[in-house]
Amino acid sequence: MTYKVLIIGLGNIGMNYDIDLPKTNILSHARAFDEHQEFEVSAGIDINIENCKKFSNEYKKKTYNSIKEITDKEIDVVVIATPTNKHLSDIEEILKIISPKLILCEKPLSEKSVEANKIVDLCETKGVPLFLNFIRRTDPAFREVKEKLETNEYEGPFKGILWYTKGLLHNGSHFVDLFEYWFGELKRLKKVDYFDGMYLNDGQVDCYLEYDDASILCLGLNEKNYMNCSFELNGANGKIHCNPSNQLFWSSVNNSQESAVILNEPVKFADDMSRYQFNIAQEIANILAGIKTELTTGQQALKCQLKLESMLEVS
Repeated sequence: MTYKVLIIGLGNIGMNYDIDLPKTNILSHARAFDEHQEFEVSAGIDINIENCKKFSNEYKKKTYNSIKEITDKEIDVVVIATPTNKHLSDIEEILKIISPKLILCEKPLSEKSVEANKIVDLCETKGVPLFLNFIRRTDPAFREVKEKLETNEYEGPFKGILWYTKGLLHNGSHFVDLFEYWFGELKRLKKVDYFDGMYLNDGQVDCYLEYDDASILCLGLNEKNYMNCSFELNGANGKIHCNPSNQLFWSSVNNSQESAVILNEPVKFADDMSRYQFNIAQEIANILAGIKTELTTGQQALKCQLKLESMLEVS
């Protein structure tokens, strides 16, 4: 069976991240669903005329400047890749017109949890499963770490530091979600400091994250200087490290030394981050086939956003 996909928002993640790159790079929704044999991109929507022209030229599909213009109502998957402050209105509008089998939304759900809650409630009322595009949950490297944590090959408790830029909700949430994927539900947050970031209703928050088997200090950086999203987690028998290029490493304890215990040279995990969006498309295909998924649901994202939003209140 081939599923028809509608992409709302043809900006960076919608189309532009890979439009000038070789086909081996699959970093946008448009290329991911176009390359996947179980999907057919039906159309794209964007208010930007130039983006619509590029989409039509590249994918030879229909484009619209607004949701109201849609003519094909037989859509299986809707991708929401518009600016965060448009998510609620776009989902409200599209669900008045069509009844998709699934919605894939960019993170965060909304700039405010009140709107995020409306999105989740609306999708549940309409019976439409809602998932968030947290890409690390579908990458083989990050999944391998989860398996090793679950089998206690990597032993806790873990203590670590996360560096992030571009806001707690917009970028920090990627890693808060990842750590929930690895360590279970976030138990407690404690704010240390706050400063304004590049997004309205979002900011750089220094805070502690506490899980059952991990305690992590999150430090926000000024994105005007440079981008940096990386972390280091030190456990009982080694260290997990992720660099700003999303390359993941494990350094195990070397017990061969007679004096001080040291760490072995880091071993890199085999990742697939040059095709991260294709892996999301595959996960969507699995969901539609009835296969259990660990992709972040709307309810999970809302619960996490409520916690993070409390950290954004300026005291």
